Amino acid sequence: MPLENINGTVLHYIVKGEGIPIIFVHPPLLTGANFRYQQVQLSDEFKVITFDIRGHGQSGRSLVPITYSIIAEDIKQLMDGSVWRKLIYAATQQEGPLLCRRCSLILSVFTGRYW
Repeated sequence: MPLENINGTVLHYIVKGEGIPIIFVHPPLLTGANFRYQQVQLSDEFKVITFDIRGHGQSGRSLVPITYSIIAEDIKQLMDGSVWRKLIYAATQQEGPLLCRRCSLILSVFTGRYW
């Protein structure tokens, strides 16, 4: 159960596999465990990263209101130190478009697409 202190909150995350990173972002009130099946299926070819957004699952509570900008900054800090030319971002329809835009503003290597 890896934990990382990110922007004043302890975040729970799991990394499985090697290759191009795919980061899965869960919708509100759920956890990174929602992507368990994707993690098992994709970790043979990709580096699959799941995490619990602050205040969810095994992550600590947030001392500030949770916004898409805060989540995007948490993702940036969680991925800090990693070097890749490509990052795949996966999210549900609910938070996909807004968080995708925030991530593209914060992560210089981010090339996200929402379908």
